[in-house]
Amino acid sequence: MIPTVFQGTWYQTDRYSKTARKFIITKHTIMDSVVYQKTYPNLNHRSEKNNKVYAGDASMVSFEDKNGSQWLRARGFLDTVDIIYIPGTFKGNQCLYLAYSSGDIHSAMFKDKKAALKYRKYDFSKITNPLD
Repeated sequence: MIPTVFQGTWYQTDRYSKTARKFIITKHTIMDSVVYQKTYPNLNHRSEKNNKVYAGDASMVSFEDKNGSQWLRARGFLDTVDIIYIPGTFKGNQCLYLAYSSGDIHSAMFKDKKAALKYRKYDFSKITNPLD
């Protein structure tokens, strides 16, 4: 089950978009992908058998406590890179920072659609500690 701090409707955009897209996280889904707690760390991403067994729209999730904040790591069963969701605030707006497996922040999603649009061109890679 995904903790409530991550749940809800978030808005994301990019520097080239003029509209914000909804991104929905529930207790058991990230967008339409059903989540499962990660229990098998040595899944072979190149295995034909695993590709048949795990085909579909499902994601593995794990949780970490980092720097006083809970991080949500998610990836498709056969993907090789995690997406990390880090709850925080940016200029007074509730957000989820997005990072790749390394933990380097590359963007953010906001609870407020207007904030997502306002900061669509901001370089989030400048943020090294989202709790500052």
